[in-house]
Amino acid sequence: MGLPIVAYADFRSTAWSLLAGTPLTDQGVDKLTDLDPSNPLWIAETTVDLEGDMGSAVRVDVVTLHHANFPAGTTLRVQLNSSASWGGPPVSVDVDVPTWTADGFAPNVVFDIAASYPIVGNRTYRYIRFTNVDAGVAPVQIGQLVVGGTVNDILSGMTIPLTRSTEWGVSFAEGKKGPRYVHDRRTRMRTWSARLFIGSDQWTTFREILAGSKAMAYPTVVWPMNDRTGEPVLGRWQTPTLDEVYPADTATEISAVFEELSAGEAY
Repeated sequence: MGLPIVAYADFRSTAWSLLAGTPLTDQGVDKLTDLDPSNPLWIAETTVDLEGDMGSAVRVDVVTLHHANFPAGTTLRVQLNSSASWGGPPVSVDVDVPTWTADGFAPNVVFDIAASYPIVGNRTYRYIRFTNVDAGVAPVQIGQLVVGGTVNDILSGMTIPLTRSTEWGVSFAEGKKGPRYVHDRRTRMRTWSARLFIGSDQWTTFREILAGSKAMAYPTVVWPMNDRTGEPVLGRWQTPTLDEVYPADTATEISAVFEELSAGEAY
């Protein structure tokens, strides 16, 4: 199974508006696409209804939701249409939020539009809608909402040993008489590192994905466990440097480290 990537160039430019929900001061719909999940859209209500205009009909393979506070088991819905009408749109995909981790962070969620609608023309539309079918238990927060075009698949993927590192935000100081005083900052940083093998036939594709985001200047969406049904991660490659060895008929191995964009504080 390969490494799925949505290149930054394939993030669909989407003008979001609220059909339902009252944003808190300075926490409006612009936060959905500001590339800073720690600064979320935050509304006063427990149900949100969002409508997006992509300007023209474009291909949508996936929609990924990052650092939102919907409880586990909540049914979320993404719809597409050629007009801003939601009575019976041609594309509608529901996903239930998976179990949260014990550290208080919600999982990122993927709506695999391409899996539900395999024909490209059947998922090429201008307007998009996102809502939670089930009401939440707290005012809704959404860190980022990515509408992704083509999902690239680097065939060899992240190879063994694949290491996921988690660093929790903890501050501590030694007391004068010996005790250690610890403060939980309620933050988390995750990185994935592995050897990434890329065949000569895919080198140009991979290089252009990195070039489009200048490696770490702009994010990509990656499924680092090589499984498109799993958790999508919005993040950056750790270094702005790509050492290029031009292969002929052999695979090239590079060291890949991918860092998730921080969610900010846990909920």
